[in-house]
Amino acid sequence: MFRDLRSAFEMNRPSMCQSPTKTESPQLQSLNTQTSESSQVHIGRRTRPVKKITARVKNRPRGTATGVQEGAEMNRVRSVFNNFTNSERYSRFTLQTEQDGERRVEVKLSEDGVDGDTEGGAGGSPTFRPAPRGQTRKNLCYLILTTLLIFIIGYTVAYLIHGKKRVSCETKAVELMMEEHQDSTLLSHDSQLRLPWSTVTKLLESKLTSATFDKALSEYDPPSRVAGSADDAYLGDQIHKKFQELRMEPWTDVHHVRLQIPDKTKPNIITFGSKVFKPEGFLAYSGTGTAQGRLVYANYGRPEDFKVLSSNNVGVKSAVVILRCGKISFAQKIHGRACLRRSSGFLGGESSLSYSLGGVEDITVEVNNALVFTEIHNVFGVIKGFVDPDRYVMLGAQRDAWGKGYARANVGTAALMELAKAIRDMVEKEDFRPRRSIVFASWSAGEFGNIGATEWLEAHAASIDKSVLSYISLDGMVQGHGSFYASASPLMQNLIDSAMKAVRSPTGKGTVNGMVGDTYSLRPMSMDDPAYPFLASFGIPSVSFHFTSTNDHLNYEAAQQTSVSVAAAAQFAGQMALRLVYDHLINFDLTGYKKLLNINVVRINNRVSELAKSGQLKDVSTEWLYRARASLQRAADILNDNIKKSHHDDPEVCRLLNDRIMKFEHSLLSPYTSPVETPYRHLLFGKGNHTLAAISEMTTPISCTLSWLWPPGACKAAPTL
Repeated sequence: MFRDLRSAFEMNRPSMCQSPTKTESPQLQSLNTQTSESSQVHIGRRTRPVKKITARVKNRPRGTATGVQEGAEMNRVRSVFNNFTNSERYSRFTLQTEQDGERRVEVKLSEDGVDGDTEGGAGGSPTFRPAPRGQTRKNLCYLILTTLLIFIIGYTVAYLIHGKKRVSCETKAVELMMEEHQDSTLLSHDSQLRLPWSTVTKLLESKLTSATFDKALSEYDPPSRVAGSADDAYLGDQIHKKFQELRMEPWTDVHHVRLQIPDKTKPNIITFGSKVFKPEGFLAYSGTGTAQGRLVYANYGRPEDFKVLSSNNVGVKSAVVILRCGKISFAQKIHGRACLRRSSGFLGGESSLSYSLGGVEDITVEVNNALVFTEIHNVFGVIKGFVDPDRYVMLGAQRDAWGKGYARANVGTAALMELAKAIRDMVEKEDFRPRRSIVFASWSAGEFGNIGATEWLEAHAASIDKSVLSYISLDGMVQGHGSFYASASPLMQNLIDSAMKAVRSPTGKGTVNGMVGDTYSLRPMSMDDPAYPFLASFGIPSVSFHFTSTNDHLNYEAAQQTSVSVAAAAQFAGQMALRLVYDHLINFDLTGYKKLLNINVVRINNRVSELAKSGQLKDVSTEWLYRARASLQRAADILNDNIKKSHHDDPEVCRLLNDRIMKFEHSLLSPYTSPVETPYRHLLFGKGNHTLAAISEMTTPISCTLSWLWPPGACKAAPTL
């Protein structure tokens, strides 16, 4: 790139960051000059009058003596003109036809002004005194010096104007060259200018300290932040301004969605005996109307909790069930319709409400939530990569909440902004050059089921899998400081392990890896996880992680320990993000799915064998499933082998290999299910009958009526259900 800029300056052409200017040479200016008969031409310091010389030539037929004479006269005129142009400037040379039929050749010339000096030369042509040779050389020297001086001044001005914007200009140049795939000698491939990974991690750790978050945690903690409200919009504007101050080219994504909120004119009501409550809290997408029945306590509303009720002969039919928050998502609590015919509810509780496991007194719940159209804003900022700017890692956090939302929204937003500030500072001041881009996203309506993120994903569904490497969720990442767990795609296992060994534990003892031990394994990702739609719907390797403790309440009052935990969590997310944009090749573990696939395939095979032995299933083979598993593992092995044998300093080779790596997760989305009817299409982490887990957990006999589950030829006969 610098070589191209230098060549442009040497050839006096505009560079990529300058606008070209059009100049006209002195020769062209003199040719365009027109003078009248009474005008004067200045040469040096002398003024010479313009004298008009006319040669009359009568129209004669060619081939006659007169025609020959006419030709001789024309030749003399041309000779005079040629001699003049070799030594003097001229004003005009015209050929005119007058009314008498004669042709007149006019040449307006500058003479010396000395009388009697009009004769001479061949055929009586006028003679002219050329400028002194010494004066011509002197003018030429002045011309060269002037041109050189203008060039030096222009170069200096261009440097002063564009020198301070060198990084942004270079970024645009690299972006353009990588889009056209023409330059294979990029700055980032120079190993001498590439910061060692150990230096990168130390810089990140030094910028994300507990002292950093003491102020940040209070800065992004408004009293209210319901999605679509004025407070939510104001906080989004503040984040946009911060991104703008960091020169991260921010933009806002606007969506109009339907959200269920309390009706101000008709509040929700709970009637329990003689007591009437009007709770401020609400649970979005609850069924509206009135429900009445015995109040039954079902703990967290998990399947095992309802089994406890069943074992104690406590029925939930025609009952109002009260559930604790936590353990499972609100969506899972609401959709537990195998036990509850109707799902309604509130967030928060009433301390004066008494209840028992079996329920002894009736309660009336009236839900009047209204479904309204709401405008929400997602705010983005980007730190552009220097090699593949069109490939990026996303860091995201929701900023809205139904209540205070300190742990779920405030902590994530503060970490998002401090990570953006730290990494931007590393690029501008520490010469860190990420190969790929990092996009920072502040989502709205996350509390309503990741509405903001899902709307953005659906709007870019056609190209999202070709540009997004990975998604790292910062929501709810600090809920305590005594323990740790993560939910992620198996492709990210290596990244998580490396970050756990590198980041210090917020407890002050060892690293995060010491908090969980060497036998740590990833937890399944739940439906309400903010990273879930990225993984299950769009096949983007994603991760969410959480520092937890027995204390369920986290707020600003516990600022000292909270700041330490948030700093550790921010470093953990930063380590993974920077690793993904630092290496030549994306650091995914392509063998990560091997164990999980084996477990599911063996489970399905055992279930089919069990049904076959009982006579409930006939002529169904699982051989196709083993072949599919072997095919996927073989493809992963071939890709790993290509990676080992490739030259990693070649940007084109790396880009091709990275594109293949990015397609791995996306290939696990079922091509036979509709994204509209079955949005969570992932074969292992999705929801629906197409998943391997659903097939293996079937409790009714499998038949060929479910032919979409089986490839052609696998189902030979249709047994009776």
